[in-house]
Amino acid sequence: MIPDHWSHALPAIGQVDAIYPMMYDVLYVTDPDHVKEDLPASYGGVTWMRFWPGGQVHTWWRSANEYASHPVSAADGDNFFYLGAGRYYLHGNKLIVEFVTPKNELFCPATYFRKEGYVNSDGSITIVIKDLGGPYFLKYCPKRVGDMQRQPDWTAD
Repeated sequence: MIPDHWSHALPAIGQVDAIYPMMYDVLYVTDPDHVKEDLPASYGGVTWMRFWPGGQVHTWWRSANEYASHPVSAADGDNFFYLGAGRYYLHGNKLIVEFVTPKNELFCPATYFRKEGYVNSDGSITIVIKDLGGPYFLKYCPKRVGDMQRQPDWTAD
């Protein structure tokens, strides 16, 4: 499912006066050891995000065990799985991302979720997770994975 309408909860799309601009040639990847030690078990894996200048973002997840034998690559950055079509807003260093996630349920075919955080001076992203007894701080580090070609097939507006 690719969203064709958004809630317009974000004030603008893409980067607006970004202090530390997003990089479009990397995947932002969580550290599996950080995830296992600092967050509840439900976050036990590796998540990555890819951003585009048009305001689109895509996210996906892999278990920590899978990641050990199959780290993220350019092919992962170019593969748009069902989970993760989204958009983002970056103003100053404050980042908001929102996604639509398909579900296998007849009466609720999709779930909307939103994450907030900030871009750090080293180019990494910190997402603040406020549920599950948090706050927890999930750090995404930029990782060069090779040449990614595919462009998003959903709009951010």
